[in-house]
Order: sequence, then structure tokens, then C-alpha cells
Amino acid sequence: MAASTHHQVDEQELETIRRLRFVDTKQSDETLKSTFCYFGYIYLAKIINNSDKVVHFQNPYLDRSGDIQPGETEDAYSKGYLPYWSYIHRYEITYYNKVLKKEKKILIKDLEEGLLSFFQEGNGEDIRDFSPYPPYSDSQIQITIQNDGYQIYILDGAATKRAGGVLFSPAN
Repeated sequence: MAASTHHQVDEQELETIRRLRFVDTKQSDETLKSTFCYFGYIYLAKIINNSDKVVHFQNPYLDRSGDIQPGETEDAYSKGYLPYWSYIHRYEITYYNKVLKKEKKILIKDLEEGLLSFFQEGNGEDIRDFSPYPPYSDSQIQITIQNDGYQIYILDGAATKRAGGVLFSPAN
């Protein structure tokens, strides 16, 4: 497996990091620099499982994984900033797609400049812009898993709004 390369965090960026909404500002400069050399400014706040099957997630920000039961929302261990593409670990969500009749894995990576990539084997890459709304320095999203795919919502600004996703239709 290839070694991770990392983003260099300078003093100016460290000041931006300290203003992020979901960062523990009691952490030392070195801890923040060592974390944010691998993670961007887009924050996954929660995963909602609206499917009939268990959803599994792997969260490299908190170094946690877990399962979300049907009809449940997970916002304790699934939350966190999303990793840069250069980081060796990916944020992963695995779910069963009833339309395709198979398990699908979503790999999420931060491409920087507010861009996120959602990749599913066999379905390609979906790149979306989640640049922060002023006055924020970070963006906040949620992912809703359904029986036929997933939807992404941005939680910043005046209201929650749909910002993308991949849904499959049954073949006729």
C-alpha cells in the first residue's frame, strides 16, 4: 500500500482551523497541524439510514467504525471532517442497494477547494462543490442512505438542501 502524502499546514491555515465550528480549540497547535494535514474543512454531521438493511461506516477522523440500523440516525461516531484524497484512509459507507441487488461501497474524499468526491465501484465518481457559506470556514453535510442509493444534503445556510447523490431506478 502506498504511503500517505500530506497537506502542509502553515500558521495562517492554523488560524483558519481554530475558527472551524467543530474543532476542539483546546488542542495544541501541533495536534491540530498533525490532524489537518490529512483532513479538509468539510464536516460530515450525520448519516441517516432510510433503507431496510444495516448500513456500515468507517470514519478515519475519529478512527471509528459502526453499524446503523434501519430507520436510525447516527451522529456520534460517524461525524467528522473528511480526509484528503492523498490520505491513505478513506471515509467509507457500505449499504445494500435493493435495485442493483448488491452491496455498494461509497468512498468519500476531500479534493480541496470545497470539492468532495463520492465514488462507487461500477458507477464512477460524483464530484460536488461544498464550499462554505460565509461567515463559516467549513461546510457541514449529511448523507441519507435509501434502498435505491444515497442523497447528500448541505446543512449550512438558511435551510437544509439537497446537494447531490446517486439513486437507481429498477429496470423495466
